[in-house]
Amino acid sequence: MNREQKEKFKGIIEEGKWNYVFKYGVVYWGFLTATLFILFNKFILGDQIDSFFVFLDYFIFGIGGLIVGLIGWKNINKKVNQK
Repeated sequence: MNREQKEKFKGIIEEGKWNYVFKYGVVYWGFLTATLFILFNKFILGDQIDSFFVFLDYFIFGIGGLIVGLIGWKNINKKVNQK
């Protein structure tokens, strides 16, 4: 890892754990994936979409995004602390 990447990761760490988890995990990964999943079901599979399934998709993928964000946070800290 070069110096520029290390400085970028240190900047992310300074913003805080939960800021990173919600921004990159929940919002970017979870909600984007849920939206794509809903659109896939509606337009590719032709399923009828109602509000319960939309809520369920966002809830499930939101929790998945939380897990992805925590794993990403752990990996960033591991990369910065490597010598």
